[in-house]
Amino acid sequence: GTIDEVRIWNIARTQEQVQGNMYRNLSPTSSGLVAYYKMDTGTPGGNNTGLTQVLNGTGAVPHGEATFFDMTGSTSNWVAGFSVETNVVQNRLYVDSAATGNNTGESWEHALTSLADAFQFVATETAIDSILVAAGTYYPAQLAGNGAYERDKTFILPGGIKILGGYPNGGGARNHLAHRTILSGDIGTPNDATDNAFHVVLVVGDIGSTELNGFVITGGNANGSLTNNMVNGTQVPRVNGGGLFIYNPGSSFRLIDCTVTENYAKNIGGGLYNMNSSYTITNSTFSKNEAFGLPGNNGKGAGMYNNNSSPDISYSTFSENKALGNGGGMYNYDSSPKISHSIFSKNIADKTWSGQGGGMYNENSAPEIAYTDFVENTAYTGGGMHNR
Repeated sequence: GTIDEVRIWNIARTQEQVQGNMYRNLSPTSSGLVAYYKMDTGTPGGNNTGLTQVLNGTGAVPHGEATFFDMTGSTSNWVAGFSVETNVVQNRLYVDSAATGNNTGESWEHALTSLADAFQFVATETAIDSILVAAGTYYPAQLAGNGAYERDKTFILPGGIKILGGYPNGGGARNHLAHRTILSGDIGTPNDATDNAFHVVLVVGDIGSTELNGFVITGGNANGSLTNNMVNGTQVPRVNGGGLFIYNPGSSFRLIDCTVTENYAKNIGGGLYNMNSSYTITNSTFSKNEAFGLPGNNGKGAGMYNNNSSPDISYSTFSENKALGNGGGMYNYDSSPKISHSIFSKNIADKTWSGQGGGMYNENSAPEIAYTDFVENTAYTGGGMHNR
């Protein structure tokens, strides 16, 4: 006989679950999946000399070793696998933390329960162009780059995908305000920020037309040491960008209908840190984020910090963000953001530490601002805005 795949679980699987997934690829991070040997290393009938390793897709246990195999030509024990169905319905993948079906992502009934699994899944299912996410709280599970700490887990946005939150559990009409879909950095002890993820959302490199739409992003705590995490050849400081750390995402990326709230940075960009970034932000809110700073360098850009960046921001709100140093709502460094139809209100650049630019601080920057209000922002100097 022949064997196409071997899957080892540490939880009981029902007959329906086994049969429902027999001809489908699984997410390697599926709950309870300990080992996933796809046995697709060799070429059927080809020269497979030396290909004795059977890879485990989960990484949870070691890879396997094939022994007593004839590796060459028609006598090779590597055989053709069975055809695999895709889990795609109209190029969509469904995610619902409350789902109780087969966890395949093919429908609301059988939605994946983990958004992290969905991001892993789309890496191999190239036909998918959108991920629909139901209300609930989702936690990052993927270590970024060469991250060695549990807190290096983050949501690494995939390329070319619309990620749409705000659906009711079980499916239905989308409303991101009524059906809050939360990306939370609270991955350790609940309600203890000291072991939260350094960054809730991470983008390093061009992700094409990806759209993050209808999410609350909260609980990021970029209070790490001064050591950096290497991701895609880029140094990512663990002290910047608690909510989102975005580096050079490409101009087609869009952030829409998102609320970035109650994130923290030890250095700069409590809510959002942008570097070499020029993309679109629409109808989003940055509130109650903090940047407290390092010794001798007080925190900057609690709501948003732009470094050599020119995001196009419209119909958005920056409120109640607090920086120990400069730029409570926004700090621009060598940047020229375009801001329209927005409001900066009740942001703080701490007077105790001579903070400047409660609403906005501009250093070597020339923002284009239209139809935007600055209301009740406070600072040592330049409550609404400070230009340097």
